[in-house]
Formats: sequence, C-alpha cells, structure tokens
Amino acid sequence: MKLNVMITLAAVALLGGLTACNGKLDKAPRADQVPENAVRITASIGNPFAATRSMPLGTEEEQGKFNVGDEIFVHTSSSQRATYRFDGTVWVPKEGEYLLWKWNDDSFEAYYPAEWGEKGFNHEIYHHPTDQSSTEKIAKADLMSVGLDQAKTKEALHFTMYRKTTRLIVEIAGFKSEFPGDAKVENVRFHNKNDASAPLRTYIPYAKGEGKTGSTYTVLVPWDAAHNTISLEVGGKTMTAKLQENRYDIGKSYTYRLTVGKEKLETTEVTVSDWTGSAVIPGGEANLAKWDGVTTSPVTPDADGKTYNIKSPEEWLWLCEQIGNKTIPTNGLTINLTADLDFGGHEMYPLGYTKDNASGAVVGFQGKLNGNNHTVKGLKMTQGTYQHTGLVAILYPNSTVKDLTVECDIKGNCDNNTSSAMTIGGIAGSSIGGTVQNCTVKGTVSSDKRAVYMGGVIGYFYGGTMIKCSNYAEVLSLSDENRVTGGVAGCVGDLFQTGYDMPSFMIACVNYGTLSVRGDGRAGGITGEAAFNTNKPNDVRSTFTACYNVGDIKVVNGATYTGGASAGLCVAPSEKNTELYGCFNAGTLPQDGNPGVSQRKPYGNGVFALSDASDNLPASVGIADTGINCGKKTRSDLNSSETVKAMNDAIEAFNRKVPAHACSSRFKEGPTYPILE
Repeated sequence: MKLNVMITLAAVALLGGLTACNGKLDKAPRADQVPENAVRITASIGNPFAATRSMPLGTEEEQGKFNVGDEIFVHTSSSQRATYRFDGTVWVPKEGEYLLWKWNDDSFEAYYPAEWGEKGFNHEIYHHPTDQSSTEKIAKADLMSVGLDQAKTKEALHFTMYRKTTRLIVEIAGFKSEFPGDAKVENVRFHNKNDASAPLRTYIPYAKGEGKTGSTYTVLVPWDAAHNTISLEVGGKTMTAKLQENRYDIGKSYTYRLTVGKEKLETTEVTVSDWTGSAVIPGGEANLAKWDGVTTSPVTPDADGKTYNIKSPEEWLWLCEQIGNKTIPTNGLTINLTADLDFGGHEMYPLGYTKDNASGAVVGFQGKLNGNNHTVKGLKMTQGTYQHTGLVAILYPNSTVKDLTVECDIKGNCDNNTSSAMTIGGIAGSSIGGTVQNCTVKGTVSSDKRAVYMGGVIGYFYGGTMIKCSNYAEVLSLSDENRVTGGVAGCVGDLFQTGYDMPSFMIACVNYGTLSVRGDGRAGGITGEAAFNTNKPNDVRSTFTACYNVGDIKVVNGATYTGGASAGLCVAPSEKNTELYGCFNAGTLPQDGNPGVSQRKPYGNGVFALSDASDNLPASVGIADTGINCGKKTRSDLNSSETVKAMNDAIEAFNRKVPAHACSSRFKEGPTYPILE
C-alpha cells in the first residue's frame, strides 16, 4: 500500500468533504453526552510481538496494545472523518466529535499515526519519519492501517491494525582482528530511495548499545524502500555496506549481522521472519523462531506466471513439492531468492524429487535459479535414497544457477546397482548442459555407496559451463567403492546426444576443500575425471581455464588408497580431449598407497604445480610434456611475476581460441600462491 495519497481517501474527499456531526464537545464526553448513534472504537495491533511500538520493554500482552496518547485517524464511506485518542482505557474523539451511524451499514478505514491518514485524506504528501532514534519517534514511524465493513451496531468497532512497514535490524556481530578490543562504531545511518534516480533518504535508527559488539540498530522503512544501505564510522573512517537492492516485504523483520573489517563491512548472516513470531523482541535484539522443517507456504508467481520469488524455507519446500509432483513445470521457470534461507539442519530433499521418492523418478530443472548473492544455510540431506543429490537434483540444458552460496551436510545413500551413475554435489547432483555461475559450497559432501560421482559443487557435469565457482566443503569418501571425486566437480564430461553437442568449460573455478579418499577411485582437486567422447576422439571436449586447487587430497584415517589415479587438477583419461589454460595446483596428493598419476597427460598452457606439494610431478598434476610453460615450481617461484604472467598469457591464448567463452579473470600475486582478481 502506498504511503502518500490513497485512492480510497481521495474518493471520500471527492464526495463532498465533511458532513456535520453532532455538536462539538470541548473535552472528552461523559457517557450521558455520547450520542445514541455514535461510532465507538477499540484497537489493537494485529502482530503483537513486534515490539516496535513499546520498545524496548514490555510483556507480550503489553506489546499488543496501544500507548496512552496514541491517535488513530478514521474515515467512512459516508464522508465522515475523526481522530480518536487512547486515554489508557477507551478511545475518545480528539476534538470531541464522534463519527455517527448515518446508514444501516458503513465502511471504515483506520490509520496510525493519525497524521498519515489526515494527509492522505487532504491530498497532501505524507513524509515517513526518518528520525527514529527514540521509542517515541520509532513509534510514530510504525505505520498501520485496516479496513472494516460493518453493519450498524451499538457495540464498539474493533480495528485490528496491521503494519505497513518493514523492520530492519543491524547487529554488530564483531570486529576483525586489526581493531582493538574496545572498538566501536559511531554515527550509524540507514539509507534508501524509492528508485535509482530519486533523492537519498537517510534514517537515524533506534540504537541499543554503545556501538561495541552486540549493539543493535533498528529502523522501520516504507513499502517503497529500495537501494538499501547502511553507513557507519569506525576509527574516524566512514564505511558503507549494501543491505538489499530491491524492496522488502512489508510486515517482515530482517536482521543483519555485520562484521566490521578494516577495508569493508561484511554481512555474515541475514535472518528474515514475520513480526508475528512468538518471542518478545525488546529494542532490536532478535530471538527469532526457527522453521520447523515441515510447514510450507504457497507462493504466488509474478504476472508472467513463471517467476517465483522465494524468501523463506516454507516457500522453498512448497515449491519443491509442486515441482516434484509436476504441478509446476520447470521449463521457462525462474526462481529468485530474495533472502537467505535457513533450513535449520532439518532433513530436506533435492529440488526435482518428491519427498518419499516412491517412484524413483526425477524431474529435471530446466529454468533459472537466481540466488541474488544469498545463502542457503543448514541444508541437510543425509537420509534420502535419491540417485541425484544436491540442492537441485539435475540441471538440464539451458538451465542456470547463479550467485548462490550453499552451506550443507549432504550424504549419498542410494544403492546403485544399475549402469546409471549416482551423483552428489552441493549445488546439484548432475548438470547436463547447464550453466553454474558464481556459486560457492561449504560444509560436507559424502557417500558410503558404490559407483559414485561426487563433487563439492556438482557431482557430474555433462557439458555446459561452470564460471567462478568455488568449493570449501570437504568431499569425503566413506566407501572403498566410491568411483570418482573432485573438489569442484566429480566428473566433467561431454554431452553428445541426439540434438545436443555440448563440450564442457570450467572457467575461474577454485577448490579450497579437502578431498578425503579411500579405495581405488579417481580423485582430482578440480575434477576427478575429464571424460572423453568416443564419437569424437580427436576433439577437445573438456577445457579448464584460470582454475586452481589449494585443497589437499588425503587418505581417510585408517583407510587405504590404492588410487587408480589422482591429480592436483584433473584426471584425464584421454590425451586429446582435455586442455588446461592458466591453472595451478598447490595442494598435496595422497602419500599412503599409490600416490596416483593421470592416466593420460592433457595439453597444458601455463599450468604449474608446487614441487613441495606432491611427489611424482609433473605427471601427477597431469601436465603434457608438450605443453607451454608447464611444470614444477617452488612456492616463491609459483607466485613470481613471471609465473603469474605465464598463466595470464595462457588465459589470453584461450580467449583467442574460444572467444565465445572468454575468461575475464586474471591472476595476481598473493601471500603464498597466485589468486584470481
């Protein structure tokens, strides 16, 4: 609902303005002075546990009530208006004039604060308060309204008021180590505008604390608040952090945890909840109710009928049900995450299955999943017997997942006795010709079953493109029969089927996680296998550009690794089907059992490995003897300007060869190894 002139208000005004009421009283009327046909009112707050009106203290019951002196503006379809004031017991007309029952039924609109309603009724612009630095001031910013159709009655009309703003809470989660123990922030301000060209609005928040760790800052922002940021001062330096570009949902509370660094502010966690949570929330401190793992909430798509904006675990689970049951087709579907999703460690199932997976059939995802730089937290999949396990089961051609972080505990449990692969990854089990861009996985990805393709981000990448993806999760083999594991992708393959001819490209992808291996499977820091295509034995089908691995490949404690092959970057079964441009390995290879080598040596241009990272180099990193600028380096040499240039030159060579997949990332010298800009 807009905050300025409202259609209903304007319509009432056009009907002729005020109609004379009963004689005006100089003070609150006695009972015997109240006209028989007077409209009496009571009011309460529909979501009583929000604590914005009675901050910072109060019981749950108290927080559902109005305060003495609060005023509500009421107008009717019979062209009357009045402002009612709460005296602590009853609501009485501020000017002594009651609204009157003139018809057998009437429609009422009520507004808090009264000024909001009055301005709208008079066709004047209402300016939402930006100074919310006290309990009294933030109360005046707590916009509420309600409409009521009512037959004539002698009983008091009850207005259950509903909030029309969004609450933003920023908590100072802590300071980086470069700050002293008594560090604090000052001059905290919130900023927004209703569109990109509009003037900036600056808010002074309600503050609790002295600016040290644990301090909170709370504001209420209107429906049109977009381009939301926060600024503060620390050590005399002004710093700014983006909160949300698009508009918030009214009636929701967003809690941001902010870590203060020397160079930037980092949002480490965002929690979204209804204000109707069961906990008392005094003064901006949030103790928010967690999702129960079962409740679902339907989502209405945008006008196109194919775009779903997801802001809670309840909504995600509902969408999973609809897709798994094929109620909502995924072809052309767009899913936008508008907030972080915290699943709270409840058991989930992949998007593309039904919960019980009774048939074993999987629905492939053919749409777009836009994370919008949000995080999926507490994702747990450890009990289901799904053949393809991840946040999404399978990505099909033309699908896209981008700008998403997943924090997960995923374990594959499917007993695979067929020729089909079992695939496990943080983002998706399989991607068949899809695009995965700017995605990060943290946590654990594991399996204790056989014939598994398992990767931190994707289990099996059958053709398509992975761009700027990173893995921090441990990829853990719990069985000696695990087949192929990789830091970013278990296997990078080649989609060559009727109607499709899709080589694989992995660009600017990094593995930081540990690969814990056992048995005789293949393992690689980026991918455990770069599969070749028997139909095109002389064609390049898998290309790796600006990729590196700094995670270790180690043997699970107490286990034995006889590894058919292991490599710091990728295992390449074919000499001709795989190429690497501007890549390096700085992680160690397993030393227990056979350290493993690539079955074949792919072509390399500007591909290096630390000489102290592994034995049996360069074969163990999979570098062709005929490659350009490839080989072993000491740690200092690996990070030298000459090596960095060689890798960047290799990236340029790739761009000239494959301009359609040009890589924009470049290496620069880092503390211990080169890093991507």
